[in-house]
Amino acid sequence: MLTRVRTRKSTSSQMHNSPPTVLHVIPGLHTGGAEHRLAALVTAKRKQLFSQVIVDLRGSTASDSTLTDGIRAAGIPVHQFGGHMALDLPIILLRLCGLIRQVRPVAIQSWLYYADL
Repeated sequence: MLTRVRTRKSTSSQMHNSPPTVLHVIPGLHTGGAEHRLAALVTAKRKQLFSQVIVDLRGSTASDSTLTDGIRAAGIPVHQFGGHMALDLPIILLRLCGLIRQVRPVAIQSWLYYADL
């Protein structure tokens, strides 16, 4: 079934020919298979067709992992929301909505089912 997609007005970043952004949402950037695949994907040594932004739902600057440090060293922004309890979910959702409005990604990729907000 075909659906009509509404096009949005071009933002200032699109007017300056910056690459489109992909927002990656993951529950945490600690040891694990999905976490390592995400880090490998965004830090790969190849021409990047997209600007990458990562949201770590549970991470905080106090608990930076080696993966977080490596991703930041590659110039990829990592936003850590520091959610650890179910009570944090409303605040996490508000922060995520604000970041989506700010970044205006062309795609949002969630990693692991915990990130499927």
